[in-house]
Amino acid sequence: MFYTSSFIFYTSQKCNICKHIKRTNRHKSNLECKNCGHQTHADLNASRNVRDDYILSSTHGTEEQGSRRRV
Repeated sequence: MFYTSSFIFYTSQKCNICKHIKRTNRHKSNLECKNCGHQTHADLNASRNVRDDYILSSTHGTEEQGSRRRV
């Protein structure tokens, strides 16, 4: 069995479109990127960031994005 760990910090503050991270991007349940203007629900944005980090870690296997461990 395999599981993947990824850095989940700042996923709700990081814009899924331009990857800009700023605390003020998120206000309650809304995300509005101060860099590119993208607007969406903060939880949806966070889930897309987690998904993208998982895909990137599975294809490249870099420790910066996540690691795959056998259990």
